[in-house]
Amino acid sequence: MDFSHLIDDFLHIQPRLEIDTPAGWTQGRTAYGGLTGALMLAAVQAAFVDLPPLRTIQINFVGPASGRLKVSSDLLRRGKNNVTIEALLTGDDAIAGRAIFTFGVSRDTQTQAHYPRRDDVTPPEETPELVWGAFGPEFLAQFEARAINTSMPLSGAEAADNLLWLRHKDAGARDGIVPLIALGDAPPPAVLSMMKTVRGISSMNWNINMLSDAPHTRDGWWLMHTFSQHVGNGYASQIMRVWDADGTRVMDAMQLIAAFE
Repeated sequence: MDFSHLIDDFLHIQPRLEIDTPAGWTQGRTAYGGLTGALMLAAVQAAFVDLPPLRTIQINFVGPASGRLKVSSDLLRRGKNNVTIEALLTGDDAIAGRAIFTFGVSRDTQTQAHYPRRDDVTPPEETPELVWGAFGPEFLAQFEARAINTSMPLSGAEAADNLLWLRHKDAGARDGIVPLIALGDAPPPAVLSMMKTVRGISSMNWNINMLSDAPHTRDGWWLMHTFSQHVGNGYASQIMRVWDADGTRVMDAMQLIAAFE
């Protein structure tokens, strides 16, 4: 099922928001983390009106998201400037994910600082397609990938540092913040390229700061940089950065990855 139809089915009957774990969107025994984040955001946007732009998300992946996925949400606070909402995703009636979304109004400020534009990379149209080969959870088939610089998973590389273009294959999911969240967790954990064997690997959390009121890109392409500089005791901390196709940074994120060798 493509992403556009998946979200339509999920939002079709309100206020009950639920869907069977869709074929093609799994990672092992759980739904792909980007999908669970996107479902929670879509549920929040459907339940609450007049939300200002999304500013930050904190997601904890509590357990496997499988079977019938259901999302509920609660308003924690609506202040003068910010709105904070909690979302809970369950799978087969067990908690699978919990997220806090904070939305904030835009304000005029004298101080302005922005990341430099990223215009030093080959555009996606001129970048070779990335084929994952034998490695690849099921959900990766939903996306097109083109690698600027990457080490293949389980290659024993010296560095965990990957830079690639990604977009939804679904042409109807190439704009908007919900499809971006669905895409944002797609690159394999960077530490996987440093490993030679793996028994299991999973994201434990995902903390996101949005840098744009309304992220938009050209032809659905987002440039994603994922790297890890700390690995030990079965865990890796990784940084994730996202730019639009014109080189404007739109997202900063961080994850803790559990890796079992």
